[in-house]
Amino acid sequence: MLSLASFLVVIVFRSSRSKVQIGISTEVLNAKPLAIFTVLLVLVFILSVIFENPIRKHGLLDGNRPLHMQNSLGIDFDSELWLHGYSLSEDSIAADDIVELDLFWQAQRSIGLVYSFNVRLRDIHGRLWNTSEIVRPRGWRFMPGTDFWPPDKYVIDKYAIQPLSGTPPGTYYLEVIAFRQDTLEVLDVSTIGTLQIVSADTSSFADVEPLAVIGDEGWLLWDFVIDRIEAVSGEDVGIQVVWSGMESGSGPYNARISMLGPNRKEQASFDFEIGIDHPPSAWRAGETVREQYIIRVPAHLSSGQYIWHVKLVDPEGNILGEYEHTNLLRVNVPERIFVKPTDMPMLGIELGNLATLSGYQIIDQSILDSGILNIKLVWEANVNITEDYHVFVHILDESGNIVAQSDGKPANWTRPTAGWLPGEYIFDDHTIVLSSDIETGSYIINAGLYNNLNYERLVSDEFPDGSVQIIEIFYRAN
Repeated sequence: MLSLASFLVVIVFRSSRSKVQIGISTEVLNAKPLAIFTVLLVLVFILSVIFENPIRKHGLLDGNRPLHMQNSLGIDFDSELWLHGYSLSEDSIAADDIVELDLFWQAQRSIGLVYSFNVRLRDIHGRLWNTSEIVRPRGWRFMPGTDFWPPDKYVIDKYAIQPLSGTPPGTYYLEVIAFRQDTLEVLDVSTIGTLQIVSADTSSFADVEPLAVIGDEGWLLWDFVIDRIEAVSGEDVGIQVVWSGMESGSGPYNARISMLGPNRKEQASFDFEIGIDHPPSAWRAGETVREQYIIRVPAHLSSGQYIWHVKLVDPEGNILGEYEHTNLLRVNVPERIFVKPTDMPMLGIELGNLATLSGYQIIDQSILDSGILNIKLVWEANVNITEDYHVFVHILDESGNIVAQSDGKPANWTRPTAGWLPGEYIFDDHTIVLSSDIETGSYIINAGLYNNLNYERLVSDEFPDGSVQIIEIFYRAN
């Protein structure tokens, strides 16, 4: 586009010097070069909107297929956007290489909102293997916002996908996410294809010193990254470790990650097998391999600072070496209540032998006046819960349809179930706003717990579907 503008400027200046009249007034010919250049840029922009260019493409092939697109998809993003498909510069790369991805988008109507996009590289376990920052390829040009996308044209959205340093060889899934730019609310997420990483990383750590030499058998620790410095009881902490090891060897080898408390006493310990998807026996000299571990902060830990300590354990259980990280983790323990409340209606519904929905309280009957339901649930932990459960609160009409709901971790995401202690009571507040089109009538409030990974609910004999009926209310619409 700039080349075309420059070409036109040269033509105008040459025409001016030769005094050749081509229908342009003397005033224009005598105008300052900057003014002429500005007019030409506007002209070029208008022409770029009308005619095909590398950013905005006009016209589709048979079957509604954009030009130069390798893989057709046809994915509807919530009736707002249509993803025609994508093209990859390579189907397989080395772990320390980059692949270019083109997404072919089209607006399904005139959109008054600006949506942003990102591409994530995930493995079969759902772990993320590229950075969250958007990386563009060399030569990328600015893409107009979705609020300027005409429905009869498609737009090419270009990315440079670079795996994390040390990403192990294997099959990875390309995941596209679209979200509102102003609120970050997710519009939709879709897996579009796969990328093969065929060889390990040999260059990312070539010019740096390892963090530690582990033992006498050739193991090196190159990186140790923790995704936070503060966590509450039951919260997940992500840890990434980059290893290199022997050229061959039987397994399994374990990374034993401990949390050391006061007086450097071990308070919790977690074992992770190294290289489940890419075993050390397949590693070669000069290769580095990244591992990702998730540690759930145990409920029994006290508030305070904890030291991260790593040991490498061989197949016979021998400690080959160890490393202590310099960054600490601050654990915050919430106030715990072990006295059963008596100032509210009690339910006593045990769910899955793990937790009991003890009682509830509707605050000020506010739903009758404002269309807002404020409800407090009280849970009791029966045992140490190791899984992450979410709470749901549903408002159902007389036909059993959900008209409003609240979902999330207990106590506004501050009390994960893995942080509950047996006998503890957890107060869990929910605020639900009813939409203006809800009609006058009777409604049922139900609640329960579900596993956030597989969405299975905890059930009871009385409520085999896991949806506990709490109370029936009457709502009078304004």
